[in-house]
Amino acid sequence: MIKLLRLLGFAAKRPRRKPFKHRYALTEQQPIGEFEAKMVAGMFRERREVFVTAFCNDEDVLRVTASVGTFNRCRPADDPRRWAHHAGRVGATQIRQYHNHPPGKGAEKPSPQDRRAHRQLVGILEETACAAELKSLLVYPDRFGQAKIIQYDESDQPHRSSAADSRRARS
Repeated sequence: MIKLLRLLGFAAKRPRRKPFKHRYALTEQQPIGEFEAKMVAGMFRERREVFVTAFCNDEDVLRVTASVGTFNRCRPADDPRRWAHHAGRVGATQIRQYHNHPPGKGAEKPSPQDRRAHRQLVGILEETACAAELKSLLVYPDRFGQAKIIQYDESDQPHRSSAADSRRARS
């Protein structure tokens, strides 16, 4: 019905938004810390789950893919079976898989689905003989409005925690 209305000139097409990685300047090579500050600011503004895959060396982000999902769900923007190819092409030594739990959701630790997804991604990377190390990271707001980033795997314990000041990143 909408298509018919558009054809007849009654329904205007909505302008398409730029992709997440372009809206928040995540596409150029940049230090991981600078990248994380911009990415966190974008995740907080979207108020939905966002899945970001960053192909990195030890210091810089070299390639990024991102997708914006719903309030409860997100997934990779590209096929994880191609990650080994992308990592080799750009010379990445690590693949950093970020996703967030939006403000108001109240989830400050990885969910069972997050851990299951990590296990599946590790399996895919092993199947494709990927030399890059996978790091799964969860971004969530603390009660003071600052972003926390924790690395996790399939176990129940987070590995490390780092904080990024979302208020500073928003300016």
